[in-house]
Amino acid sequence: MDPRPTTLQEVAERLAERSRVIPLAYRVGQDLDSVAPGGTTVDTHRPGLVIFGPLSWSVLASLWSVGYPARSEELEALREAVRGVMGTPPIEAPGGEAIINIRRALTLWRVLAALSQMLEEIAAFATALHEWQDAGYPRGVRCSIGERFLKWDTGRDGGIVAALTPWTDRDHVRQLLSYPDVEEASLVLTPQEAVVIDRLANTSAELAASGFRALITATSPALRRTFVRYKHRITATSPGSAPLWLPHQTAEDWAATDARFVSGFGILDWSGPAANPELVLWPADDEDLEGYSLLMTRAFELFGLLIASVVRFATSVGDIPSVPLLLSPDYVLTSVDRAALTALDESEYRTLAMARRHEADDPAT
Repeated sequence: MDPRPTTLQEVAERLAERSRVIPLAYRVGQDLDSVAPGGTTVDTHRPGLVIFGPLSWSVLASLWSVGYPARSEELEALREAVRGVMGTPPIEAPGGEAIINIRRALTLWRVLAALSQMLEEIAAFATALHEWQDAGYPRGVRCSIGERFLKWDTGRDGGIVAALTPWTDRDHVRQLLSYPDVEEASLVLTPQEAVVIDRLANTSAELAASGFRALITATSPALRRTFVRYKHRITATSPGSAPLWLPHQTAEDWAATDARFVSGFGILDWSGPAANPELVLWPADDEDLEGYSLLMTRAFELFGLLIASVVRFATSVGDIPSVPLLLSPDYVLTSVDRAALTALDESEYRTLAMARRHEADDPAT
């Protein structure tokens, strides 16, 4: 065994060789090796492999079982940070002048970055899911969800707003989430139960559509640029911590600038071909922190709903209901609602629903 590295250069040389890149070139009929959680077998994950193929199923299962829970922990820590700075009174210097609360400002920066990242994830996944559905739900290695999700690019694919706009309509959301209509639900349920499932699907789809509408409203070039500066060249600034030089401001301009700087922060940015750099200002009052935190939370809920709507068809992963729902916190499921959902979960709905969607899919093509 090589001796333990002692210098920084030796540490760097050792770490430079730690990663390994494995090409994932898949083709029909090839042999595959499986790396799966302990206690599971190839048969455990076969439904996902058959439906989605090795790449898409690896991406989907990883999103649901690894990426989504990890992001959930990060966002909960961020919400806790928001709660920690909200309601804090302004700090005053001896002369009575308010001192800019940099902790509050940087908390908002993290929230804005998390929201923007979730918007990009949702746009990429919704596009990948819709294109797979539009192509006739192709199976196996021909399933495009994984490739499209990984390759989606904000600039090349038309931007986040364009990707989310179709899903501001309830009926379009129902299709994206593959919710059963009364006719399909009636294949495994009583007519009364099917009507209940249809009603719950409409309620969930409308709440999701309203979430998409809100996220589009909040999306702006300034939000995107602030996210980019969180990832690259971290140029957040605050005159309470660093000097900042501005072109001469009118009294009205100064008032607007000061109002944002007292609680918030600025981003120094030079956007693409723009002739001059710009300062993007964000106030961080309680209403800003609370509002962006709510948008971030809803974006995360929508992302989870989209993933669950697909992963549920491979029943081996996670405790996912047959029809994942997004319901408001004050929505109370009745005993009739719960009975219909239980009946659907105990039926052959998942297998039947995927088989119906695959009817037009020809594996030979």
